[in-house]
Amino acid sequence: MQITARNNFNNKVSFRALKQEKILAEGILRDYKSNFPYARSNSFVNTKILAHYNSPRYKELTDKLFELSAKYTDNIRSIRQNLREHKKFESYSQFISVLKYILLNKGYANCGELNYLLQDKFLKKNINAHMVCMQTFYKKSANKVYGKDHSFLVYNLNKNAKLYDPSTWGSKAIIADAWCNIVMPAYDALSYYRHFFSCNPEKEFQIFFCADKIKLPDKIC
Repeated sequence: MQITARNNFNNKVSFRALKQEKILAEGILRDYKSNFPYARSNSFVNTKILAHYNSPRYKELTDKLFELSAKYTDNIRSIRQNLREHKKFESYSQFISVLKYILLNKGYANCGELNYLLQDKFLKKNINAHMVCMQTFYKKSANKVYGKDHSFLVYNLNKNAKLYDPSTWGSKAIIADAWCNIVMPAYDALSYYRHFFSCNPEKEFQIFFCADKIKLPDKIC
């Protein structure tokens, strides 16, 4: 039996409170999923490997997932190499068009590619959803922890918010993520990520930085 893993985006999005900003984001994410229902993602497969790693019960499964991850990784690397070798994009819309073609015709994408496409939908609604990248490091050595990087969108920020400092985002900040299929208050979403990626707060820490492909005004979204 051939194993395949697709990050499906057909789950119902739930919210703690039906605030207008979240309802709007739910609609944008639903529209996104109608166009891009799934993607073959090596990083998604790797999270499943981490969940069962070193468990004898799941050794056969994890061995097959390692093979699948390697296959997906080769495809993701090839796609990103083609993007780097692509002639300089004349516009942001051209960059988005290339990503759409890749996902619809190749079927491989990770959180970065998926959330750039979601960001485009937010921007077309005049919502300045910023792309933010999270990276994890060991406290003792300050070396990067591979497999615990993630990119997502954050919007509805405080006026003077700094993207590298979540404590400045404000209580109304919202994270939207096509890869995880979530729309949550930022504080809850960051806790969700730490759990999802099995981050150990005693041994690891996260840093954040802006990953926007275009310059977005720093103002309340």
